[in-house]
Amino acid sequence: LRASDTVDWRLDPEDRATFARAFAAFRVDAAVVGRLRAVLGAYCGTKNFHNFTARMRGDNPSAQRYLVSFDAADPAAVDDSNPASSEWIRLNVVGQSFMLHQIRKMVAVAAQAARLGEPPTIVDPLCDADVDVPLQKVPGDGLFLGEPIFDSYNKYKSPEAGHPRVEWPDDHPKFNVIADFQRDVVEAGIVQRGDPGGLEPFVDYLWMVEVYGFSLDPAAAKPTTTATPAADDDAAVESDDDDAAA
Repeated sequence: LRASDTVDWRLDPEDRATFARAFAAFRVDAAVVGRLRAVLGAYCGTKNFHNFTARMRGDNPSAQRYLVSFDAADPAAVDDSNPASSEWIRLNVVGQSFMLHQIRKMVAVAAQAARLGEPPTIVDPLCDADVDVPLQKVPGDGLFLGEPIFDSYNKYKSPEAGHPRVEWPDDHPKFNVIADFQRDVVEAGIVQRGDPGGLEPFVDYLWMVEVYGFSLDPAAAKPTTTATPAADDDAAVESDDDDAAA
């Protein structure tokens, strides 16, 4: 994707569909996946994520969040027999709590760093309370709560109160029902049977990155552009409350 100096930020629907078909046939290199995993792992532990949410100062104690793990599965095409079927990577993040946009911005940074060959240490300055960096956020399509985890309750509260543990192990009578719903309804709706149309939100995102830029360098100025959105298009201005549920 390449943007000229002066361009309407929106993609024509036909161009969007063309890019989506091309991206659906793309298969990621193992080295890129390795870099992605390294950056995701760098988020783990207690860090200051003020740059990964909206309108939060670095000295706000609420910016401190604890991540247990952030993993990336092996890439998998929805339909291996169809070279035009899109390939996806399942990301699984476990943390105590998350802020508005945090996961979407963490994924955006990790993906950009993997594409550019940046080391996992790129995360360190972005989590510095004294550094402000404007970060892009990937689309919320595909982000969902997979499972609430009550490890602390199960370890400390459940035994002393004589209450049952709150968990859904493999032998739980409803485990298969939950797993089937996640696979057949939630995830199937995300990947859309491998149809290129499921990639269109991400095509729009990459186009926005090309138009507005996405530097991971804290010393870089805020991204600017001479792009001129249509006067009646409010979507050109990012909203900080467009995915409060995420």
